[in-house]
Amino acid sequence: MKLGKKLTVELGKNSTFALLNGNKSVTTSPLLSKYLNNGTTDKINITSFGEGASIFYATLKANAILDTDYTVTNGDADSTSVLVANDGANVEIANGKTLKTNTNVGLIATGGARVSGAVPVAENKGTLVSTRTDKGIGIYATYATGKNSGTITMNNKNAVGMLATIGSNLTNTNKIELKGVSSAGIYGENSNLTNSGTASKIIVNKAASAGMYAKMTGASSTAKTSKNEGEIKVIADGDGKSAAMYSRMESGSTAKLTTQNTGTIEVAQTGSAGICR
Repeated sequence: MKLGKKLTVELGKNSTFALLNGNKSVTTSPLLSKYLNNGTTDKINITSFGEGASIFYATLKANAILDTDYTVTNGDADSTSVLVANDGANVEIANGKTLKTNTNVGLIATGGARVSGAVPVAENKGTLVSTRTDKGIGIYATYATGKNSGTITMNNKNAVGMLATIGSNLTNTNKIELKGVSSAGIYGENSNLTNSGTASKIIVNKAASAGMYAKMTGASSTAKTSKNEGEIKVIADGDGKSAAMYSRMESGSTAKLTTQNTGTIEVAQTGSAGICR
């Protein structure tokens, strides 16, 4: 890139700016801050996101760690994301760093072809703020692991702080806060969910929402667990119809779904429940 210049980038449908391939060997993350433009020169300037586009896509045990504060304001197309981990890779927001984004998802981990022999991980150690107006997701995992040891804030409606499908594991050890209606702090389908440790916290501010939502379908033959060891707080706002923990067995489900609370649940919202099964 020419000194003193910015590289303008338009991301088309299902495209990515940078592909990081570990070739089945764990690799050190490059300094992503070297490429990302935060009002400085000699960086990329992403002017548009197409449907399904991402900024960094790591695969086969590669690592992609966001080592700088970064804001996305033009990621409002469907299925957009910032960091994607595929097939044994790892993506992460570093401790002390903030990602503020209106992409559909902040971080994604997906098993892919699963030829690396490792489980992909999406982890937030810093601050993740979703500004998407509808259906924002902080961390999404499928055949993968999602972790939050930092802070996730979902600003708007129909949002999910951490979402998992198909045999994934989600763990929150710090804070998730929901500010919009019809949202969930941790949502998992055929997956294990844990609000882990006494310092973990999920705050539900609006109606028709859940701190933890676990669903089991007939597609899973393996027992799963939804467990709260920390604090789930449902604030007195809106018309109720919220739950601190909600677990659902769909028709055809044969595997066991365990809902367990060893922490603290506080429900101050009228017409809401602590644990609903």
